[in-house]
Amino acid sequence: MNKVEEKLLEAFSCAVRKKKCSLSSMNSEESLRFFHLAMNHMLLPMAVEAIEEKERFPYYVKRAKEAAQTQACRSADFVLLYDYLLEKGLKPLVIKGIVCRSLYPHPEERCSSDEDLWIDSEAYPALHEALLAYGLKLVDSNQNIEESFEVTYEEKESHLYIEVHKTLFPPSSAYSYLNAYFENAQEKAIAERIYRTGFYTLSHTDHLLYLILHAFKHFLHSGFGIRQVGDILLYSISYQNDIEWSRLQEDLRDARAFDLSRAIYKIGMNRIINDKDLRDVLKDWDIDAIDENKLLEDIMQSGIYGASSLSRLHSSTMTINAINRKSPTSILSSVFLPLSSMENKYQYLKKRPYLLPIAWISRVVVYLKETRNMAQNDPQESIRLGKKRIELLKEYKILEEES
Repeated sequence: MNKVEEKLLEAFSCAVRKKKCSLSSMNSEESLRFFHLAMNHMLLPMAVEAIEEKERFPYYVKRAKEAAQTQACRSADFVLLYDYLLEKGLKPLVIKGIVCRSLYPHPEERCSSDEDLWIDSEAYPALHEALLAYGLKLVDSNQNIEESFEVTYEEKESHLYIEVHKTLFPPSSAYSYLNAYFENAQEKAIAERIYRTGFYTLSHTDHLLYLILHAFKHFLHSGFGIRQVGDILLYSISYQNDIEWSRLQEDLRDARAFDLSRAIYKIGMNRIINDKDLRDVLKDWDIDAIDENKLLEDIMQSGIYGASSLSRLHSSTMTINAINRKSPTSILSSVFLPLSSMENKYQYLKKRPYLLPIAWISRVVVYLKETRNMAQNDPQESIRLGKKRIELLKEYKILEEES
């Protein structure tokens, strides 16, 4: 890792541990890169909270305060919405988001772009009507909400952005098999008191499993950021006595995510916060035997959910093709997707599959627009990243080595 990445990791660790760090060793250009990297990882408020020399960076201090204030308002609005849903007799499960924020010393500094709700398909119509009655609107008014596994709502005045999931992972995907680990999860749901409101959410074992497998899903695409490591670590520390660790290990092994999990925990405890009790709990995981350095480099370069550059996002075509055991033909295969992958975005294909070429043209227009507007787009870089990340998948035994 370079100096800027090391400093952001230090700042994140300090924010989590309520400590301070200094940017005095960094010149102006390095400081600028530090704050930009913090924004890429959605960590600007925490990074600003940790540094000593706030007076040197008024612009970023202002942006950090604005982000934290917006998050505080968004959380308050979500509490009101959830109370309303409970009054209507609805109990969708809250996942990630507000639950993860509550683990941090200053919850409003751990920003989220949305809130995730999980509800059974049979109960979804009632939730849909309740959200509309509350004032939310569909982000995509043309979406076929009956057939979609995920539906997004927004209320622009309050900045509420809600993702409703009917399944935790996309049914038609390289990782749809992960849904099997949560078949009975809704029956084991618990109530957690956050912001003086009782939220229904996954049991602690299921929630930690989901946090890890959610990171695993993004790792299969273009990567995940250091904040997800923090979420997993802090959740593990906070609820370690309530987690069925043997079951968690068994499920992670079965899902081909165990070695990745070991590396995540090694990074978390060596570089963010070392909890002796958690280290004892994970003794039989033998995390010290795993090499975490390549993963840490990938994490710091990924940004939040692997979105640090268009080249990295497009590299996911190669990693997903590798998982599906398909040949990575070209970078434009990320545009010319098969019918099954295009139907959710272009709903008309469900009834008129013969219009697939028209949908491809629409996607090409978007692709060219992104290419023109994003500087870090290079097909050769996407291919290089894709090959490098495929080797990472092999190293953590997600992909088998070719014989």
